[in-house]
Amino acid sequence: MALILTCDPRYAPALVAELTERGISCPLRPLAPGIFLAKPTGSDPVAIWRILQQDAPIFLRHMFPVQQEVAIKGDKLDLLRLTESCGPLLANMDEEGPVAVQCRILPAEPSYRPIDVKKAMDDYLQNRGMLTTVKEAALVISVLVAPERAYSGISSPRANLSSWSGGAVHYGKDIGVLSRAAHKLEEACEVFDLDLKGLAEALDLGAAPGGFTSFLLGKGLCVTAVDTGELAPLLLQNPRLSFLKENASNIRPQEASFDLITCDISRDALRTVDMITDLAYCLRPAGKLLLTVKFMGREPLPLIRQCRKRLGDVFRFVRGRHLWHNREEATLYFVKEDRGGE
Repeated sequence: MALILTCDPRYAPALVAELTERGISCPLRPLAPGIFLAKPTGSDPVAIWRILQQDAPIFLRHMFPVQQEVAIKGDKLDLLRLTESCGPLLANMDEEGPVAVQCRILPAEPSYRPIDVKKAMDDYLQNRGMLTTVKEAALVISVLVAPERAYSGISSPRANLSSWSGGAVHYGKDIGVLSRAAHKLEEACEVFDLDLKGLAEALDLGAAPGGFTSFLLGKGLCVTAVDTGELAPLLLQNPRLSFLKENASNIRPQEASFDLITCDISRDALRTVDMITDLAYCLRPAGKLLLTVKFMGREPLPLIRQCRKRLGDVFRFVRGRHLWHNREEATLYFVKEDRGGE
């Protein structure tokens, strides 16, 4: 079994370093920028697949197991070749439920589009009594069409690390900076399985112009937004918003007053984590922290390690990801340790 791994091409070296840290000898054959065919050597491929699910690298956005390889020619008959490859894939199904087909075509300009592949495979599945879907699938048939060969496999969205094809998240049309920032937080909650239900109070550091704040308000939380800049005027009308036009380093909230801290401050990451450590007292035990680490020209992995170390006395690191909506940054998810009254 091989794997298709997807990352931001700028951070492919960081992904390779993370694989090495996990003891995975996995030469990556580039198929396109940021898309790699990985054939593990010296280890059980299935075991490596499970390791990557349980301890996902920060710079790995999406993956799927290659269970079928099909020779293709770029003509319409490829659709028949691809649908016929579904049979062996279905033998690998280990659960029932709706199935989604996700197809990506690398730049080779065949005579068909991803939607044509999806329709052909959907028809094949439906003719065999299976339910097909686009969202909330139990299983995903992933298809990557490269020059001369197509790679496909069946797995769960969770095992793929993203329910979106290739990890390319598209929540809807951006209407400005507010929605782009809101989408980043929305994606973080999805990737980290962070359910905001039951959380009441959030502290949003570096809030302006209000993308994170708007998302949190939309989820029903009361938000204390902190920034020296201005928030969008429409947000200021919300009765669940408190706005402190202040440097986040200078605020002193009440102890244990928040369930969640979000921080998207555009400054040196180490200064930011020191500030968050100073503010940790205002987060309730088992409270959540979502932190955007800005690289600012520094090597990403060493910087992330330093941030984790500085926060480690107070927070437990859960997961991190270079999100689709991240640029030269990564988002980290922590939970405040419950010291039992210490």
